Amino acid sequence: MINLRLNRIASFFKAYLAVNLVLLAYGILNLFCNNLYFAVLFAHLFLGIFTTFPLLFVKRSGYYIFAANFIFFFFSLPAAVVMILFGETMNPNAFFAIFNTDSSEAAEFIANYTHKIPVFMLYVALPILSSIFFRKTGLYTENRLKYLSILLIPIFIITVRTDTFKNSVFQRTKRAYINYQNEIKNLKDLRKIKDKQVEFDAVGGDYNLVFIVGESASALHMKAYGYFRDTTPFTDKLPFIRLTGVTTDAHTIAAILKMFNAYDELNGSLQNILTQSGYETYWISNQPTLGSGDTPIQSVASRVKYEKHIMRGQFDEMLISLVESALKGEGRKAVFVHLIGSHTGYGRRYPKQFRYFNDKDGLSGFALKHYREVNHYDNSIRYTDSLIARFAEIAGENNAFLIYVADHGEEVFDLSNFSGHTNGLISRYMSDVPFFILPPNDCKKDLAIYYKRKEPVLITNVTYIVEDLLGVYPKGFSEQIHPLSYYNPEEVYSGGKRHDTLAR
Repeated sequence: MINLRLNRIASFFKAYLAVNLVLLAYGILNLFCNNLYFAVLFAHLFLGIFTTFPLLFVKRSGYYIFAANFIFFFFSLPAAVVMILFGETMNPNAFFAIFNTDSSEAAEFIANYTHKIPVFMLYVALPILSSIFFRKTGLYTENRLKYLSILLIPIFIITVRTDTFKNSVFQRTKRAYINYQNEIKNLKDLRKIKDKQVEFDAVGGDYNLVFIVGESASALHMKAYGYFRDTTPFTDKLPFIRLTGVTTDAHTIAAILKMFNAYDELNGSLQNILTQSGYETYWISNQPTLGSGDTPIQSVASRVKYEKHIMRGQFDEMLISLVESALKGEGRKAVFVHLIGSHTGYGRRYPKQFRYFNDKDGLSGFALKHYREVNHYDNSIRYTDSLIARFAEIAGENNAFLIYVADHGEEVFDLSNFSGHTNGLISRYMSDVPFFILPPNDCKKDLAIYYKRKEPVLITNVTYIVEDLLGVYPKGFSEQIHPLSYYNPEEVYSGGKRHDTLAR
């Protein structure tokens, strides 16, 4: 009876092995094509089943082979994790996220994806359990494993070092890391060089500026843009110009660098341009740093005269007094404020008195299943809205334009069982961001083109819009070509995809 059961188990796992071999072949085939989801997951998972964990059972003489293959397995692991979570392969943004975070942000990230833990447990357990069963049924023997592992070593070297296999997961990960290193070098060079000397056709000076950089705020979760919940009751009462912003990238670092044109070879970033035009410039942030200005965004912040960060974990309202202080005194002021906004860990982004949404009314689908998380997110949006209204008061008292633009949006179980932001799964919830402009009370500038604007506005236009509003025109800026005068939907891309094709 026992032998019969063992035979059945052996037959089952032989069939399972045959299926896996087919899937492995399919995965390897796709490594050199563009079906990346299957390529990454199959190649990594079945590599673990066939080579890595089984070698734990090999005698001591085989450990060096196990170590070599573990490197093979390890190199594909980040790509598999990124694919499972975000539906995309490794890219420079993933490396920025890995190397430019702190323990608090990492903990929040893990907490936000606890619903993925069963997937990861299964993903890790399957190779281990399969290895044990294959060993017990006789499919794995020490000699077979050694031959297989030895065979995979040159395959690993070839796929990593040969450009012929440019679509392999290893080549893609290697290119992503090289691009990441190049970006870091560019950013370091940007910090080291002296401010570029900007020549101006005209320099305004009538108005100050309060520029609020939002975090993970989706326009589609705002009442001002048609959301069914009352998430913008404070700013709805104010005469904001509300443009539909479109982020170029669903990742903070890339989005902000493009927003402020940090790599503008002619004039440098917006912060540099305003500083050289005579503005006292400030960067006030509730985002973390990893030391003395070594995050990529600090390369933008370094172009201002004054920089201030508060410890993350505090609510954004702590920034209000810092903004008020920055605007005091004589001279033109440009104050940039970087909120923590609706960053991952939504429930920790607002105080208790802003627990306004606590029911399931109006929610459906995945949002209904995760209604608590949706409520936290919407409460964080409402809290930020109250702060924007407060900043509007401060701007009004100081003859300043108030501008609020988010770096990117956030999907919170709107279209799928997913919460977060990623180019791989980008939708309108991630691409569409609020873009508020509140003119000073005595503004004399003709803003008709702004009030009439209906088409989306890429956040890469921010620098030129600010220059136009303040009347600061570097050489090369043509007043005849207004930053809002052009729109071609076929050329508006967000996260690498055409904006007008994104789901909502």
